[in-house]
Amino acid sequence: MKLQIKDGFKNGILPFLVMAASMGILMSIFMGFRNVNKTQVHQVAEVAGEETNPTISRLIWCIVGFILGIVLIIISEIVYIRDNKVKDDYNLTNTDNFNKDGNNDKNNSKLKLMNTWTIAVTSGIIIWQSIGECLWHYGVEVKNDEGDRSFANFSRIESIQGIPFFIILALIFFYGYGKLGFGVESCLGSFLSNWYGHICMIGTYPIALACGVKMEMSSWYRLVGIINTIFFLFIGLYLIFTKKSKPIKYLASCSLYAAIGIVIFGVILGET
Repeated sequence: MKLQIKDGFKNGILPFLVMAASMGILMSIFMGFRNVNKTQVHQVAEVAGEETNPTISRLIWCIVGFILGIVLIIISEIVYIRDNKVKDDYNLTNTDNFNKDGNNDKNNSKLKLMNTWTIAVTSGIIIWQSIGECLWHYGVEVKNDEGDRSFANFSRIESIQGIPFFIILALIFFYGYGKLGFGVESCLGSFLSNWYGHICMIGTYPIALACGVKMEMSSWYRLVGIINTIFFLFIGLYLIFTKKSKPIKYLASCSLYAAIGIVIFGVILGET
């Protein structure tokens, strides 16, 4: 096994730094924007053990962020086609068509991925903020067969409620590798790594309690955080410094991103 130090830093560590910087910028914007208008649009409820805060600002970010995220996915694929001079018969659902100018090798070092990557992972982060951070704060009034009215919030996918959906999307991501466009794959990798950083702690704690584990929430977060950090650091670094495929190195940086996020918020800060 030959280590690829220089190539690993260029095509694995650098994409990770770009992704982390994008998260830092977007988080700062989100934290500031959600405090612009704190007027609540409907009643407060408790969802998966946490109280909602359905403000106007958060709702605007939820809607606009989702739309913007979808637009950015499309732009990322357009940028990929432009950067790699893909011909008109390029199929967005088949990444075997990486370069139609005669170099059709997915390991091709000449692939230009950074622009597509930057746009796509930004898209994934924004969509996560919309669906994962904002949507569960809102809900709709429902009426049962007896005519009684009640209020139902959207699922909090970062909690135990989101585990089935996470598994399904993760399977789509792994099965779809090589079949989806690189921009779509990068967006999914970004979205899933943000999602997993929450669900591996928040979503597993109720399961641990049900299994008889007697630990404080913060202690559980630290334990799970340490285990996941070690695992994802190993996977990410292994793929980045041993694999030849440039797209794989880029996508492996999502593993580093998840590991660093988990260790910061779950282990060091011990956030609950």
